[in-house]
Amino acid sequence: MPLPRLIHPVAVQVSKLQRSTTVVDADYREEVENVDYAAPVTINGQIRWEQDDRLRPSKLGIEEGSDGYVLFMLRDLRRLGLEPICQGDKIESIGVGPNRVATNVYVVFIKYMGHMPRHGGPSMVKAFFKDRHPAKASGAGIGT
Repeated sequence: MPLPRLIHPVAVQVSKLQRSTTVVDADYREEVENVDYAAPVTINGQIRWEQDDRLRPSKLGIEEGSDGYVLFMLRDLRRLGLEPICQGDKIESIGVGPNRVATNVYVVFIKYMGHMPRHGGPSMVKAFFKDRHPAKASGAGIGT
């Protein structure tokens, strides 16, 4: 049985959240101030943008935001030391050369896919992303 593959892979730069060096509030168990990230690593992924810099209604009013997902091959993540990709990991950019787009989006949850009996489990990971505080952060969503 063949291994699933990405249909239109593009280069994606991912920075892993460094939980061990990030200062965390003992009471709230949340990061304090800045979060530490590892150096970005480039990996092939298949992108799907659901929304980009669009206005969306919420209970607190209109919000601007970006979201979507990147589909990665699990073997590629393991080979580059990115497995497991986790909530909070940052997607720095998508593409290469003149078509490279700087982003400021973060993984919010993952979904394992492509379960194959021959491989003993999943062969792909779908990493869903969203921006954070788009009105406050410079370069939120698609960077400039």
